[in-house]
Amino acid sequence: MLPLLAFAAGMVAIALVGWLDDHRPLSARARFAVHVLASALFAAAWLAETGSWAAATVAFGAGIALTNVWNFMDGINGIAASQAACVAAAVLVVGVDGWALVALAVAAGCVGFLPFNFPGAQIFMGDVGSGALGFALAMLTAVAVSDRDSASTAMLALALSAFLIDAALTLLRRVIRGEQWWTPHTQHAYQVCARRWGHAPVTISYCAWAVLSVLIARRVGAGPPAVMGGVIAAWYISGVVLWLWLQRAGAGRLRMDPTVTKD
Repeated sequence: MLPLLAFAAGMVAIALVGWLDDHRPLSARARFAVHVLASALFAAAWLAETGSWAAATVAFGAGIALTNVWNFMDGINGIAASQAACVAAAVLVVGVDGWALVALAVAAGCVGFLPFNFPGAQIFMGDVGSGALGFALAMLTAVAVSDRDSASTAMLALALSAFLIDAALTLLRRVIRGEQWWTPHTQHAYQVCARRWGHAPVTISYCAWAVLSVLIARRVGAGPPAVMGGVIAAWYISGVVLWLWLQRAGAGRLRMDPTVTKD
């Protein structure tokens, strides 16, 4: 019960700061402080529930990371909701005692939202939606991998790979270039590609990658941990290569698309 209450309180806090930022932009420090506090609240509750510092650390790190990743990656029609639906479905496949209804609600909410946001956008998720969604997925991921076999970790590591690779590599490149990495930009691979090929093909491609990831995880899930580790490494390396190719290919003969938003 305590982790569910902490989850609800953290999600409300992140949604609230996102709503405020949507209407009157807040500083990056203020938003990040709320993300840290919400993640710490759930991590403390999860520590009390499990007695595992490792599980609590995963919850804290995942909360901060995925809250911001989903905010970064919510820039074209349907991409954030479709990816979240895939990850929530992966959590359901893994199985989370006492949290299945939360995972189902996240997946159902995303599926219900998609017709209004894809392929054309009648409504937008905004920071209030993307941040709260990322936090929800982070907590579900933390619960799913706590005290479970390596197959669960492999499933979710692969399901999250599209967003993690694009967000991490784009952030790393901006840091290396000496840019203000916390400021809005349109340098993610999905943004570069959407300006050339349009929203729908990019969103569908990212979704296909996520679905294929889950299918691969299911296939190798019963194998030795060393095999699964090799599969995850190979998948992420393939993703890095694909990211580099997309950045180069998408940058050629760009067509300007004003609906590709900044982070």
